[in-house]
Amino acid sequence: MKYLLTPLLILSIGYLLLGPVLLFVEFAIIGSDALIQAFPIALTAVFFFAYSMLSLAIFNRILKKGRKGLVGYYLADKMIRMILCILIVVVYGVIGKPGLIPFSVNLLILYLFTVIYCNIYCVKQDKNKN
Repeated sequence: MKYLLTPLLILSIGYLLLGPVLLFVEFAIIGSDALIQAFPIALTAVFFFAYSMLSLAIFNRILKKGRKGLVGYYLADKMIRMILCILIVVVYGVIGKPGLIPFSVNLLILYLFTVIYCNIYCVKQDKNKN
């Protein structure tokens, strides 16, 4: 688990910086209605952090055992992450919470940040292993 400390610390700092920035930008664009998004932004960041922790642990386990199954892991991880994001937006919309579009934009930004960082981390680890 020690090998996950650095990437998880970087993800934590990224989420800690990205959450307030998203809220500030939203507040500047739509006004005080953006404050409704504070809790969903925080909850979404926690979800992405937990999923990334699990995902990177699985990646490192596959990498230690050999490269067999690594391509399948990449594809499955991206697919599961995307499906979960779509489900989160659908559930948020079904619940009838106000501000579905700002929430979706926040979710997309957090998703892109997470996917880009995890891809960079996985590619570097894979290259170091070779």
